[in-house]
Amino acid sequence: MNIIMTFYKVLMAYPTFELPWFGFSYRNLTVKEHHLLADNKQYSKGVAIKYIWPNSIASNSGLIKDDIIMSVNGYTFDNNYDLDKFIFKTGANKEAEIVAFRGGQIIKTTITSEVRPRWAAP
Repeated sequence: MNIIMTFYKVLMAYPTFELPWFGFSYRNLTVKEHHLLADNKQYSKGVAIKYIWPNSIASNSGLIKDDIIMSVNGYTFDNNYDLDKFIFKTGANKEAEIVAFRGGQIIKTTITSEVRPRWAAP
């Protein structure tokens, strides 16, 4: 119910049916992925990239499937719903610094959110 109220409040503040996106879908971390982050002192949670749409802003950013998104603009996420809320509240055409974890390394990239194209079904 909490997520529904969050989306309701955002829609009241920004009445639009245009959904912002980064060009990738994401999922909660597996137990194995949580263990990979266990030694990291700065980040201990996140979400993993499940799919990157070809020719999207994410595909041009260097992010790849299974990268672990640890923060966006300094905000961390316990689960995929937290990232959903963040993206929706932030809106389209906003720059975002993404900190990700891949193969034991922390990588950073900056992308700009955009309105989800019609061809990119959720």
